[in-house]
Amino acid sequence: MEFRINIKDMLVPRIEAAVNGGDYKNASEFINLAIEDKLEGTNTSAPSIDHFIAKDGSYAQYNISSADANQTSSHSNKHLDENPNAIVKGGSYGGYKNPRAYICRLSSVKPISKNLKKPELEIFDQNTIIWGQINRFLPIKISLLIAAQEIEKSGDEYNLVGMKDLLSSVKSSVRYIGEFLKGFDDEYNRKGPDKLSVGFATGNGLKLDKGLERFTSHFVLRYRKTDKAVEGALVKLGFLRVYNMNGSGFKVGITKSGVNFLNLSNPVIDLLNAGDEVFYNPNKILSEEEKSFIIKTIAELIPIDFEAMKKVLNLIDSGANTQKQIQKGLQGNKDFGGSETMINTNKNGIIARLAALELIGRNKQSLNVEYYLTDEGKKIISKKIRSSK
Repeated sequence: MEFRINIKDMLVPRIEAAVNGGDYKNASEFINLAIEDKLEGTNTSAPSIDHFIAKDGSYAQYNISSADANQTSSHSNKHLDENPNAIVKGGSYGGYKNPRAYICRLSSVKPISKNLKKPELEIFDQNTIIWGQINRFLPIKISLLIAAQEIEKSGDEYNLVGMKDLLSSVKSSVRYIGEFLKGFDDEYNRKGPDKLSVGFATGNGLKLDKGLERFTSHFVLRYRKTDKAVEGALVKLGFLRVYNMNGSGFKVGITKSGVNFLNLSNPVIDLLNAGDEVFYNPNKILSEEEKSFIIKTIAELIPIDFEAMKKVLNLIDSGANTQKQIQKGLQGNKDFGGSETMINTNKNGIIARLAALELIGRNKQSLNVEYYLTDEGKKIISKKIRSSK
């Protein structure tokens, strides 16, 4: 289903001014945020993913009459160090709080205690592909690290933390981490898949509030009152589990798989935790070990998503290597959602995750982007990936 709306002439320049002011990526983001705010009210959490899906499985599309340029905000940051690949860690960067305090590595991470004799909450739609807007893995890693810190502080006998406390902590930390990484991206002109801040909530006011709600709903977890299940990347990937502790409410713990993932080195987090006073521009966002671990986790826990990854890789390998060609190759694919708009959303998510895992690369000429398989991507379609667990 598609909605087309007419914008009053008097509103168009005001929307354009808001976009040009840098608080919104484009007019579509501005309008969607305004609609969400109107529908949800100011005191409700972001709706579940399926709230946006119509009964026929499609999404509403909002078109405007003015140009919808993909403009992003910028910061006039100056280099804080003579080394062009480093920034000073002490205090702040470009006016943003240093995120080091929020993502300090722990010497040890405790998984859920074996003494806990309670069933975990059901995971909503575990047998579907990963939601298309979950398009990066650094937000997942950092959120899991924040969860580990909160569990350590809680001192809980089962190594759990209150769900509300966890989500509140993630929001308060991520707002500074996102701004820091965005300022860093702007300073060093990191583009596309190389940006550190993709997926994080940035901005201020309504945009930031909505961004933080989406961040926790997509990358961490969300409790669904309708069916008493949970959703979100960290539970879908098997890194977090949620329990109803009755009188103590809902509590969250990290699984052994989550602990194993946390203990893997990450280039960005390692640089932020280095002992010196500078943060160097990382060449990688994920380590080789992390990428391998994620791929094997998806292959074991979410085989439908692993098959979707291979489907897109095979399309690219066969020569269908543009967005339009891949979309055509997925037409009618029920695993991707069936409808054109659902396929488009989930296709974009798969492509972004394949790029983040460096299974595909991209060649850009003017406005056209063509994808190609990396050596690791070729391995995925040439042999089975076995679980290491």
